[in-house]
Amino acid sequence: MTDKLMGNAAEFIADQLEISREEMDEFALSSHQKAFAATEAGKFKAEIVPVALQDKRGTTLMERDEPIRPETTLEALAKL
Repeated sequence: MTDKLMGNAAEFIADQLEISREEMDEFALSSHQKAFAATEAGKFKAEIVPVALQDKRGTTLMERDEPIRPETTLEALAKL
């Protein structure tokens, strides 16, 4: 499967495995919750290296994995 966007590839695989949108959303929610709990418990400390980013406003130190969203809900995921 080449030259496919990630979303298209995911839909193709979900169709092949007969995974419903609701099942995918439940898995995604569980994944965010587990990732947040692991981050809060310090489980990723040795794997995430702080990076200093500079822009016109100054320097920002990135120390967390931004895509982890603990406030994510099934309703929000269903709207994606």
